[in-house]
Amino acid sequence: MNSFRQRAYLTSYAYNAAKSNHLTEYYQTLTDFQYLQNKLNFSGLGVQPLIEDYDYIEYLQATPEQVKTLQLIQDTIRLSAHILQVDSQQLPSQLWGRLLRFTGLCSQFMVKSYPDIETLLKQAENIPTYPRLLPYIPTLTPPDTPLIRTLIGHISLVNSVVVTPDGNKIISGSWDIGLWIKNNC
Repeated sequence: MNSFRQRAYLTSYAYNAAKSNHLTEYYQTLTDFQYLQNKLNFSGLGVQPLIEDYDYIEYLQATPEQVKTLQLIQDTIRLSAHILQVDSQQLPSQLWGRLLRFTGLCSQFMVKSYPDIETLLKQAENIPTYPRLLPYIPTLTPPDTPLIRTLIGHISLVNSVVVTPDGNKIISGSWDIGLWIKNNC
């Protein structure tokens, strides 16, 4: 697939499948490891557009298990965003470390088994394109906890946070700039 066609596919396929009420295509796409990895790796796309692909489930008449499966994957990608922005090849490790408890692959820690999450993890395991760590027990914060996202950037304690009225931006304040000026003058 040429670059233009691949960009068109990665930017609009999930949206078009949802808007056209093609639940099967939408669901299969968003539970396919190769699609997730391709979208993360494609120049100019990345983590946030991938997270937003999962928002279209509301347009479809999906089963509660399908909705929960997609929510767990979306929340996992959101929790992993700060890692995936730096190194998208960490996707298999992030999926395994956060979603393992939702499969039968680790029965002693299992919360509930979602077969399509197990299939996604097996796909991630079977694509040997680069080295990765695939834990055999859940090791990372799972998507069903109060933590929504990790923001990075400050080197000092954050002393204020505000969310814009539209809910699209978070602005944080810290003494970082004072430390930077003192250390660089």
